Amino acid sequence: IAETIRDAIDEFFPDTDKRLIAEPGRFFAAGPFSLVANIIHATQVPASKITKNAADDAEPGFMYYINDGVYGSFNCILFDHAHPIGYPLFDVAENSPSMVSTIWGPTCDSLDLVEDKKLLPKMAVGDWLYYPDMGAYTLAAATTFNGFSKPVPMYVMTEEMWHKIRDSCHI
Repeated sequence: IAETIRDAIDEFFPDTDKRLIAEPGRFFAAGPFSLVANIIHATQVPASKITKNAADDAEPGFMYYINDGVYGSFNCILFDHAHPIGYPLFDVAENSPSMVSTIWGPTCDSLDLVEDKKLLPKMAVGDWLYYPDMGAYTLAAATTFNGFSKPVPMYVMTEEMWHKIRDSCHI
């Protein structure tokens, strides 16, 4: 990989005396890991509480609390200024209106903010949010802040992939 990158730099930036330093770890580690978080509490609030705009006072907004946060797998928000984007894990009815929402971690710490001013359909306790590309610099730096356990990874793959791995490792 380094040779390909070096050749591309030489081709596209031939007249530069700058030195390029890159860390490919995030590129390789982010994609193979997706995170799903469970909504453990949901509260309807005036949308103005989320948007900080008094004109939104009559509109509904939601604050969702999930079972993981910035002291767990979402520490990339604090350390790397990442902006993970979550999606409802399961299909939502097409006619479901989107409402301004905030996603909080479980700790009751005001820093445990996962997503703010996000448009989501109305969700409920027990629903799941899906966060792709969460493999780099997330779970490795998780803590047990406020007594919450570190998330436990679950490894999932297709049967075809399992056979390929099994056959290549002679298990």
